[in-house]
Amino acid sequence: MVSPKLTYREIIKQEFAKRLKRNPRYSLRAFAIFLGLPSAQLSDILNAKYGMSAQKAATLAKKLEYSEQETEIFCTLVEKEHARSKAGRDAAARKLESLRDGPSRHLLEDDAFEAISGWYHFPIVELTRTEGFVGSPAWIGKRLGISTIEADLAVERLKRLGLLKIENEKLVPSREFYESPRQATPFQARRNFHTQILSKAGEAIMTQPLDRRDFSAAILAIDSRQISEIREIISRFRKELDQHLERSDKKDSVYCVSVQLFDLGASYEVA
Repeated sequence: MVSPKLTYREIIKQEFAKRLKRNPRYSLRAFAIFLGLPSAQLSDILNAKYGMSAQKAATLAKKLEYSEQETEIFCTLVEKEHARSKAGRDAAARKLESLRDGPSRHLLEDDAFEAISGWYHFPIVELTRTEGFVGSPAWIGKRLGISTIEADLAVERLKRLGLLKIENEKLVPSREFYESPRQATPFQARRNFHTQILSKAGEAIMTQPLDRRDFSAAILAIDSRQISEIREIISRFRKELDQHLERSDKKDSVYCVSVQLFDLGASYEVA
C-alpha cells in the first residue's frame, strides 16, 4: 500500500513482506535482484543507513508497477527525507500533507485488516508484557518465528492502531483489554486469522513437549438449537480466563487458547 502516511522504507518492506507471505523462502537478495539493487544496499536502505535519489525512487516505482499517483507519492516520500535542500524537503512535506485524503484515508482500515488477519500481531502485544522483552524487530521475529521485516511492519502497524506505544523509550501496550467485535471484523480477515492459528496448532502438536501444551476434545451429542448458548458460555470462559491470568505480574510466555466448536457430521458450503 502506497500511502503518504507511511515512510518509503515501510512501503518497500511491505512489498517484500507480500512476496515473503506467498513464498516463505523468498529472500531479501532475490528482492534486491528484482529491484535492480545490490542486496547490501537494499538492506542499508531498509535500515536507514543509506538514502535514495528521486530518480532511483522512480525506477523502483516502475519495477513495482505503481500507478502514476502511487509513483508520485513514493517519490515525494523519498524527497521529503533526501532532497538536497531544506526547501526541497519542506516542499515535499507540504505536498504529502495535501495528499493525505487520498489512499491514506484507508490506512487504518487496512492496518486493522492486517492486524486481525496476521496471527502474530496480537502475540506481539502480549510479548511486551513478558519478562525480558526486547522491543527490537529481530528479537520479536526470532521469538515468534517470523522475519525481522514482518515483525518491524507489525510493530509499526500496532502503533498506528493505538495498541502499542513508546513509553520511556520502551515498547509497551496502549490498552489493557482489546477484543475484535465480530460484527465489525471483515469475514476474510477472521478466516485468515483462524486458518493460521489452526496451522500453528498443527505445528505445536507435532513439535512441542507434553508438559508445554494441552490438546483435548470432547465429542458431545447436542441440541443444535443451543449453539448460541454454547457460544456464549465459551465467550464467558475466555473472558474469565483472561482476567484470571492478568493477575500474574510474572509472565514469560505467550500462549494461544483455542476452543473449537463444529459439527462433525454435516457438510456446508463455504460463504
